[in-house]
Amino acid sequence: MKLCRKICVLILFFAAAGTCHAGTIAWRTNSKGQKVYYNTITFSEESKKYEDLVTLISKKHSVPPRLVKALIQVESGYDHQAISPVGAMGLMQLMPDTAARFGVKKAFVPAENIEGGVRYLSYLLKLFKSNTQLAVAAYNAGENRVKRMNAIPDFVETQNYVRKVLALYKGEMKYIPYTGV
Repeated sequence: MKLCRKICVLILFFAAAGTCHAGTIAWRTNSKGQKVYYNTITFSEESKKYEDLVTLISKKHSVPPRLVKALIQVESGYDHQAISPVGAMGLMQLMPDTAARFGVKKAFVPAENIEGGVRYLSYLLKLFKSNTQLAVAAYNAGENRVKRMNAIPDFVETQNYVRKVLALYKGEMKYIPYTGV
């Protein structure tokens, strides 16, 4: 039974790790001699194209530029034409309703997309009293869900999303994937 559980955990680990642009899976041995798996993540080369724009818009809305850069990396890998399976668009992967709510008419125009996404992130940071973890979780899972729970939802996707964004934001460039087990 233990072997079966270990195999299931590993399968879940690799499935839950998801794809993170420009990342790899690595491991280290902890103080107990156990292997601890983690994913490494970096900013894509495309991020350099948007550096000045992200910094300008982020500062305008009092949001840390590095947080926005991390969010864009995890959301779209800096692909300004990215479309998610659920219809999120552009660099900051704005859903149509969110884009409209924050005045974005052309979600695939980088300046408009970043402006709308940063305005939304700024709103979330205020809503969650500068709690970066909850604001980032709300960007992914929805503000109402996070407000109701007052916590990061226990979804593998959201847990890993928050871990990836915060790792990049803090300059750690690695995170331990959440498997839900």
